[in-house]
Amino acid sequence: KEADKGKAREALAAVEAVLGQLARDDEFHRDLKRPSFDKALKHWTNEERLGLDEANALFDDESYEFQQFIKPGLAKLTRLQAACRAAGVGVPVDAVRKRRTTLFEPKAPPPLTAEDERRSS
Repeated sequence: KEADKGKAREALAAVEAVLGQLARDDEFHRDLKRPSFDKALKHWTNEERLGLDEANALFDDESYEFQQFIKPGLAKLTRLQAACRAAGVGVPVDAVRKRRTTLFEPKAPPPLTAEDERRSS
């Protein structure tokens, strides 16, 4: 059982390593803001599937947008997808968009109480 827990921790650490790489990749995030890449990502994640003709045009190997922005961006996301598959989790697209380096959203600290505020002043 401990070995399984260790493997699970390693797999999650691998996911977070790729998330960290993507979070620091300014070029990737610049491309992510392109309408064509955003549309391709939504299609790839099944968030908003495109019609056949539109998908074929968007993913056309001959198109500049596909070659320069979509294909390289999806290749980077495919690395994340492989790490997520090995860890048994879904691809955290929201974390990618927010440049988060952790798989799970960090918990917000509890609000300050009146006593906390008095102590800090």
